[in-house]
Amino acid sequence: MTGAFSETSVGAFAPSLRDVPSELRRKYETRGPRYTSYPPANHFGPVSPGDVAARWREGLLGRDREVGLYVHVPFCKTRCAFCGCHTEAGAPASRVEGYLLAIEKELETTAALLGGAVAVTELAVGGGSPNHLTAAQLARLLDAVEKRFTFTASAERSVELDPRRTTEDQVALLSARGFNRFSMGVQDFDQRVLDLSRAGQRPEHVRALVEILQRHGQSAINFDLVCGLPHQTVETAEATAQKTVELGPSRIALYGFALLEDFLPHQKALRGNPSPSADRAIAIRARMSQIFVEHGYVPIGMDHFARPSDELLAAAKERRLGRTFMGYTVRRDLSVFGAGPSAIAGVGSAYSQNHKDLDAYISSCDRGELPIARGHLLGRDDEIRREVIRDLSCNFAVSFPRIRALHGISPVEHFREEIKQLEHFETDGLLCVNEDGIVMTETGRLFVRNACMVFDRYLKSAAPQTYSRTLG
Repeated sequence: MTGAFSETSVGAFAPSLRDVPSELRRKYETRGPRYTSYPPANHFGPVSPGDVAARWREGLLGRDREVGLYVHVPFCKTRCAFCGCHTEAGAPASRVEGYLLAIEKELETTAALLGGAVAVTELAVGGGSPNHLTAAQLARLLDAVEKRFTFTASAERSVELDPRRTTEDQVALLSARGFNRFSMGVQDFDQRVLDLSRAGQRPEHVRALVEILQRHGQSAINFDLVCGLPHQTVETAEATAQKTVELGPSRIALYGFALLEDFLPHQKALRGNPSPSADRAIAIRARMSQIFVEHGYVPIGMDHFARPSDELLAAAKERRLGRTFMGYTVRRDLSVFGAGPSAIAGVGSAYSQNHKDLDAYISSCDRGELPIARGHLLGRDDEIRREVIRDLSCNFAVSFPRIRALHGISPVEHFREEIKQLEHFETDGLLCVNEDGIVMTETGRLFVRNACMVFDRYLKSAAPQTYSRTLG
């Protein structure tokens, strides 16, 4: 083991895969998890709701009991061809009513289990499309949440919006109910790309929604962009990045597109259309990242950019950035409850996912049960590996003294084989390892998912095609 465990600057520059030797890219190019959880959700299996509830209570004992809450709205008017989320397109009013009744019951069951012992510090409403609900339905959903959960005074309340269909009434309602962060699915600004992947959206929809949000005093606006979509080129991506910085969102997420048509049949609509090669996708990401940095955005974690004043940047500098199914958070160990079909909870040493099928979800809620379909109860080794993977993927560093203090082990001994596997990363200049820990180099940050995979003991049992490319 060589190198030194030292503080590295965050966002000093944006390293680009385009500047990495092609033989190094080829060496590490593979498919792998994004590590919003460990183990990843594709390794969840049958689990008892009672056992999950017991782990919830155990996991919250002795903590400050500030938690996150994710609420899933499983409806859209139409299904986007690139989408990987759980949603129903064109659901009739009766389905929406059945969902609202069921989620009220789920929230009641969850709150009763917790006995009012938690306070929500981060609320995220996603989908699907939350703005598929009318303003009155949104108000009803928020009433159901606020009736059963206490919020901290500084709680962040965020919502995902579809620029094609968000009304000013919906924004006014959300603003009045304390929402202070708004994420919109932009994906791209090129009309040809949009026509195939997100039919019906035009660039002016995004601009109009930004103006509506600003009229209501909202400045915390996130853009979600996707690189690697069919018909994207470096030139179209450059134009998308330029239009993005002109509109000035406070955060930008730049996700890589994963074509998984064997698991997401609706993606077959993209067949026969030219998609960027792996090298071209890398060039697209590199050019977009360069433009964001040139306009003052700072790279955060694996796929985000933020203004220098953003609290995420402060957390990253202090190596306390965390990541949940809701996204990056300044709270490294935040427990998150999920409500609604397909929603995932990660609390203490338990993960659980609700039924995806709406009818099965409604039936469970009607019986007063937690509508859990599958999950994973973490063992001690899982918890240790989760800590390492989370710190690598969020903070690009792992402190062995911290792991030793938390788990009472010698990381060097516990991970003897993994550290040996990291030797070629170190030889290639991607990270440094010594008795104090692991630090990714600036260039190594581009390969952080590959480094995380070294610590993943479930990886061999997963089909590679279930994951996105680790590079580009």
